[in-house]
Amino acid sequence: MIVAGMVLVTLATYFPDRIAELLRLTPAGEAGFVFLGFFCGGLCGGFGLLVAFAGMLRRETAGVPVRLAPVLIVMGILAVLLLLLYLVSPRAPQTPRLRPGETITI
Repeated sequence: MIVAGMVLVTLATYFPDRIAELLRLTPAGEAGFVFLGFFCGGLCGGFGLLVAFAGMLRRETAGVPVRLAPVLIVMGILAVLLLLLYLVSPRAPQTPRLRPGETITI
């Protein structure tokens, strides 16, 4: 659930325009997708944390051992991807500079 939350937040943060094109959403639909991505990502991540915490509180039983290494590796890769996307994302849209003699038509 934590990995699903990280994926949803990453999609809502860095790829809403591409997903809106794929799903043919209007600008209002794109804004709704971003809100829904953050909301569902937060819910999934919070639920995953609650399940992990409840699992740590359980008594030890003679059950099947669970391998956490693959999940932790995927979470680490997603965290690095989120950081890299943040670093390479544009800070502000670049507006073209006007050359001398050019006018703006509004």
